Amino acid sequence: DGNIWALYNGLLPHRTEGYNYKQYLPGDTSETLWDTYLTLDELPQVLNPKNGFVQNNNSDPFFMTFGDERPKREDWSETHGIETRMTNRTLRALELFEADESVTWEEFEAYKYDLMYSEDYFVAEYRDMIASMEDVDDPLLKEAVEVVSKWDLSTHEDNTSAALSIITINKSQGKPEELRDNLLKYAKKFKEVHGRLDIPWNQFNRLIKGDSDVGVGGGPDILHCVTPRFIEDDTRSKARHGDGYFCIVRWDKDGNLTSKSSHQYGTAVEDESSPHWDDQMELMRTRTMKPVLFTEEALRGNITREYRPGK
Repeated sequence: DGNIWALYNGLLPHRTEGYNYKQYLPGDTSETLWDTYLTLDELPQVLNPKNGFVQNNNSDPFFMTFGDERPKREDWSETHGIETRMTNRTLRALELFEADESVTWEEFEAYKYDLMYSEDYFVAEYRDMIASMEDVDDPLLKEAVEVVSKWDLSTHEDNTSAALSIITINKSQGKPEELRDNLLKYAKKFKEVHGRLDIPWNQFNRLIKGDSDVGVGGGPDILHCVTPRFIEDDTRSKARHGDGYFCIVRWDKDGNLTSKSSHQYGTAVEDESSPHWDDQMELMRTRTMKPVLFTEEALRGNITREYRPGK
């Protein structure tokens, strides 16, 4: 019917005010017990916002859309335990879609593959802290500061500041006082292993399955999400989660459906002998998708074997 609905779903208890429910609670009073929950209608939600946009990127529900129709934090008690986390993916989704009054199919797909950190995300703050470091006398540290200072917050595969910046900031997250030591530490490793500090991001950021090993764009908490597991003594990273299988779907005015999809490796997740073991890694590398074939007519010409089960 053309409806869109975003719901923060869960069992959120009615709790007595005045207690810190993140800490130990007194056990000698029934005030700290609860046995009722918010109803469906009481949960944070947005139905058919005028802007035609809802999103969920693992942040709190008060940014599931933009504008005055989004749920307001003050309407829910802190005792409900609703998280207040803000992710880069949420910031970028809001920035991209709020600035675009008429999103085309091509723009929608491009936004899915967005490669940027928001200037309002902590990563930008940490980059700026590195860029403004004082008393940088060590020549290698000075070179490292220059590399990070040039970073435009992009995780494009050709970016030559992303690798050193991201591993330094990742290892210092929540501990900005460690930025200087970590920057020098990883500068030394990069110089020893790679011979330079400004290596292309895809030389560092790898998608690996079996013998297949390809460099990709994207990064941790990017809309094109590639979360790393640092390997080889922190001189490369192997994608461990983020974008896996995903699908984008559209309906035209007549209700006809078309869609595209992608899997980070291939659909044969355990069969190394299958041609589909790793045949979609190139889609991941090039940030493209394949059509989803729904009808028999569409399938014809793409079938390698036709049979009846049991025969």
